Amino acid sequence: MGDVILLVINLTAFGQEKNYLWDKTVVGGKNAKPAAECMPWKKVLLNIMEPSSAKSVFESVQLAVFKQKGFQLSLPAEHDVKSMTFKGNLYNENGTLPIDMWTADDVRPQNGRLIYTNCVSNIEIGNVFEFEVNLIKFDQAQRYMTGTFVVFDYISDTRAECRLSVATQRKQLGPDAVKVDVFFPSGFQVSIPAENNITSLNFTGNLNRELNNFESNTWTAYDIRPKNGQLTFEDNTSNLRIGDVIYHRITVTAFGHRKQYPDRVHTVTSYVNKVGHSSSWQAPPTNDTSAECKPSITAVNGVQQKCAERLIFDEQFLGNRIDTSKWTLQERFGGQPNFEFVTYLSHQDVIYVNRGHLSIEPKRMTDIYGDNIFDPKFTLNLQPDCTGKLETSDCIRTNAVDIIPPIASGQITTKGYFSFLYGSVQIRAKLPDIPWSSVQFFLEPSENVYGKHNFSPGQMRVAFVTGLDTCTLFGGIISKGDISFRSQRIHMCQKSCSNNQKWSSNYHTYGLKWTPNSISLSVDGEQYCEINLNLLPPTMDTATFNQPFHLTIGLGIGGHIEFDDGLPDKPWTNLDAKSMLQFWRDIKEKPYPRGKLEVDYIKVFTV
Repeated sequence: MGDVILLVINLTAFGQEKNYLWDKTVVGGKNAKPAAECMPWKKVLLNIMEPSSAKSVFESVQLAVFKQKGFQLSLPAEHDVKSMTFKGNLYNENGTLPIDMWTADDVRPQNGRLIYTNCVSNIEIGNVFEFEVNLIKFDQAQRYMTGTFVVFDYISDTRAECRLSVATQRKQLGPDAVKVDVFFPSGFQVSIPAENNITSLNFTGNLNRELNNFESNTWTAYDIRPKNGQLTFEDNTSNLRIGDVIYHRITVTAFGHRKQYPDRVHTVTSYVNKVGHSSSWQAPPTNDTSAECKPSITAVNGVQQKCAERLIFDEQFLGNRIDTSKWTLQERFGGQPNFEFVTYLSHQDVIYVNRGHLSIEPKRMTDIYGDNIFDPKFTLNLQPDCTGKLETSDCIRTNAVDIIPPIASGQITTKGYFSFLYGSVQIRAKLPDIPWSSVQFFLEPSENVYGKHNFSPGQMRVAFVTGLDTCTLFGGIISKGDISFRSQRIHMCQKSCSNNQKWSSNYHTYGLKWTPNSISLSVDGEQYCEINLNLLPPTMDTATFNQPFHLTIGLGIGGHIEFDDGLPDKPWTNLDAKSMLQFWRDIKEKPYPRGKLEVDYIKVFTV
């Protein structure tokens, strides 16, 4: 009356493997028998194991198929067995058409036995099972058994864990409770409630590509256990951007069996207003109910802020190094959009933090790499640390027609860490008095929505001096990609210094306030310019400043755009194929450069 099972057992131990054919055994119904009664276990052990290890192999295996639904596999749990893994496949009677499959990664002992229970599978007479059981002993998996059996009969189901209806179980294990939170500046988590007898969770995910069983995945985690009422996969390092897509798969163990949710897709459209674990600053709460709360139009990293005039970014440059949870130090050659004669390096003699200030102190490339840096055919490769586009002139330069950019300088950016839409920026700094230098206090678009290159998307300049006339301060926007518009400083305002005191002679606070309708510039709290954004033509090559921007702080030298031809004593010609060589020949015998940019603090407020 019992089920008739055909089994092939494969047993491996101490590097030796033996196969045994087990023709027919009754494992179900009233005539069910333990596996050990039909299998010469002791004989097997004497052949492949030391006698002292005999107790580590189980004496019996029991399999049962139930008419109501599901099946159960069980075997004794010896003292040195931590858990069991189970893999099974169900086929039609010919063994050719897959019907169902099951996996369990962490079956723990219960009352002295390891039991895998399935409550939902529909199994018919004549179906063929294939299964594999592995034991986890002392944290190492050991192959124990593979087998095949055919279902000839059912037995009555007395399992308490299967008394809930199938519909109820499926509803409780459904994907509706899956929650995805993406954090800023880094990390995300996927969680479900630890309810309905769910004991563990497995997570598999890919970034911006669909899941594929034949390729490696971006994220994989097994046996996640409940914590604080949740089963949560956590990643603290991935820097996800708006528009990124997380393809993920969740599998849970519950009701004694493993349930795989349908594959899901989550598109990053905003961030949870929470800063990642490694960051030292906190964005303001969005639940401010104080009487002083004025409605805000600012969004931080895609999260709408509730109150205006709240501090959302505060960099005091404390400690002895740049905070890489806020900033990326650029490591690349100067290029788009200004083609400055600079190699941006993270070298500690060029860009550093000291006594609560950020300093950018340009050096000659020969001071860092030696005099042979300009030898013919010399190639400087900044990879793999290059922050530009790899395998391009951003990262690799050779002395050929022109030379490698001859000045080493520094630049940092919050791109990927902090961006905002509308706000007020304050930068307290002492500007350098270095000829042919250009201060970079920029707001730049985090995504080039209005063009492929940095000319088109637009740029806001909190403060800008050229190093030639440090008594004239510029501030404003670059609203078109065309070079002529940039060099002519369309939509740029200017302010002259007072009493002939150069802007480089002392610290000043430079400000920019950005709203949907206007951008205003100030210095030391005094507004000196306001640009009406409604007067900008909304053409495709014109930035409309309605997208998130990030901070860029740096110091450029030379270039093809910022300094017009015809300036007195200018040693190079813009767009000349040998412009950097011309510049280097002029400064080579001079004590150049001398000076540095010093930044005291940077603050951003909501508006």
